Amino acid sequence: MRKYSLLATSLLFLAIFAISCGDNSPKCGKTTPFDPEKQFCFANSTVHDKCGGKVYDPSKKFCSSNEAYSKCSGKEYDPAEQFCVHDEIQKKCGGKGYDPLEKFCTASGELRDKCGDNGYDPEKQFCSADSVVYDKCNGNEYDTEKLFCDARDNKTYKHVKIGDHVWMAENLNYEAKNSSCYDNKPENCNKYGRLYDWNTAAKICPRGWHLPSGKEWDALASADVAGKKLKSKKGWNSFPKISGADAFGFSALPGGYSQKNKFLDVGKEGKWWEASKKGDLRSLKYNSDKSTQDSNRSKFGSHSVRCVRN
Repeated sequence: MRKYSLLATSLLFLAIFAISCGDNSPKCGKTTPFDPEKQFCFANSTVHDKCGGKVYDPSKKFCSSNEAYSKCSGKEYDPAEQFCVHDEIQKKCGGKGYDPLEKFCTASGELRDKCGDNGYDPEKQFCSADSVVYDKCNGNEYDTEKLFCDARDNKTYKHVKIGDHVWMAENLNYEAKNSSCYDNKPENCNKYGRLYDWNTAAKICPRGWHLPSGKEWDALASADVAGKKLKSKKGWNSFPKISGADAFGFSALPGGYSQKNKFLDVGKEGKWWEASKKGDLRSLKYNSDKSTQDSNRSKFGSHSVRCVRN
C-alpha cells in the first residue's frame, strides 16, 4: 500500500513540474505561445515570423524574400518588380528604380530623361532643344527652331519669325487634288512649291498653321519696300536697280502661276493666296520693289501658298 502511495506522489510531482515548466514558456499577450527561434512578439499583442532571422516593426515594414522593406504609404509591394518613390508604388524599369519626376520608362524598358514634364516614344518622337515633344519626320529628328515637319507627307519646311508671326520660309509643296507643279515638272515643285486653286488653298495648310490674311501680309513690311525685303537674293529675272534683299529670311521666289491650263511668269512673278472672301492675292514682281494686293473676285487660277503658324 505504501508503494502505491509513493508512486502516486511521484506522478503528482511530475505533473506539477510539467505544468510549472509550461507556464515559463514565452507567450505573447500572456496567452499566445511562440517560438523565439523563428518568431517574435510585437507590441506584446501579435506574433510574427522573423524576417531573415531578424525582428522588425510590422507597423512600418514588411518582409519579402527574407529582407525587411519599409512600407509605401502603409502598403506592401513586390520589391522584385516595384519600388516606392514619393510615397507611391511604381513599377521598376529594366529592374531599376528611378525618380519619375525626372525620368520615364520606355516601352522597351529603357530609362530616359523627361522632356519638360513629359515622357515620349523615342521610336517615333524626340525632345527638342526647348524641351517640347515632337513627332519624328520620316523617322528622323530635326531642328525645330528652324524647321517644321508636315506630318501628312513628312516634308520639312524652313520657318522664320517676322514680327509677331511665324511664317513658312518656303512655299507649300503638299500634293493634293487641284494642285500642280509649274509646267507639270516635279523639279519645279521642289524649287517653288505647288500651285493651288482657291478651294484647295483655303484649307491646305497643315494642322497648326493657316492661310495668311491681308493684315498678316501687311504686317511683314510696308507695300513700298515689301518686294525688296521679302524677295530672295537669287532666282529672280534681273532688272536694272531692282534686287531682292531677303531682309527677314522670307525668301520669296517667283514661282509663276497658272490659268486656263497655261503656266505663266516663272522667274518674273510670284502670287500668293490671301485668306479673304474675295480670294485676293499678294503679288511680287521681278521689276518692282513693291508688293501689290491683286483683287481676284472670281478666285481664278492656281497660285502659291505660304502658311502662318496659329
